[in-house]
Amino acid sequence: MAIYPVPVLAVFEAERRHMLASLMPGLRSLRAAFLTGALLLGSLYVLFGAEWTKDVRVRAPARTIIELSPYVPIGLLALACLLVGSLYMTSLEGLVDFVHRRCLLVDQAKKRTRVARRVLRAVAPLSVSARARITVEAKHFFDEHSKATWVDNEAAVVAREAFACQVLADLLWLEGKLAGSSLESPYDQYRSEGELRLGTALVLPLVAGATGYALHVRGWYLVLLVGVTVLVALKLADYGLYYFKRAHSFVAHHVSDGTILTPSMETLRRTGYLGSDRSGNLD
Repeated sequence: MAIYPVPVLAVFEAERRHMLASLMPGLRSLRAAFLTGALLLGSLYVLFGAEWTKDVRVRAPARTIIELSPYVPIGLLALACLLVGSLYMTSLEGLVDFVHRRCLLVDQAKKRTRVARRVLRAVAPLSVSARARITVEAKHFFDEHSKATWVDNEAAVVAREAFACQVLADLLWLEGKLAGSSLESPYDQYRSEGELRLGTALVLPLVAGATGYALHVRGWYLVLLVGVTVLVALKLADYGLYYFKRAHSFVAHHVSDGTILTPSMETLRRTGYLGSDRSGNLD
């Protein structure tokens, strides 16, 4: 057995941790895709599989591939789950990003009904404290680095508010700037946990219906089963959106600390202006 000096062992351990850290984002994505794909395909097969497959005939080339090994059908099923789950999770991520962009600048206090405020608080990409802090810090950053001249104080206030809104919008597009930094792993972990919970929550009612159908649950018992599952799914979806909020709030607090700057802040610090015309206006 070879004996290595302590510095060499430390290097090996650092490389091993770096390799594991680089693999974790992909493994988390595969976990969510495989789980949701398996739930979707399994539920659909229980509900409609007998009708869809009653006239299926396997042709000779496909039969030859399937008969290569007893594990080939399992591998093909796993690939199908990954494919369906990946398409589902990609669509879900796009939907969440769209909702976050639409709700980013909406003021919760202006909503009249409690239900509207509760829904907006659940789908908002930032916590109340993170949004308040990043807004204050963005305005201070503007006052410190802006070189533009204003005709009156009202124009300066409008420009300051516009810059704060632009910094908020930049927070949703900072994933690329986190690559290779110490912030990448926590951010990716929060988002992955949110994707897993939200993706699972949306398919739980379908799973409950398929389970009831498979066990011959009928009438009010089936309604009760699906109803309870919907309540559980709503709570799980709320937890999923909470993890998305933690991810964006995590980045927002580090931007407020100056650990990382948004593109708008970098441009203002480097040039002193927001627009190419040097009037201080955003293009």
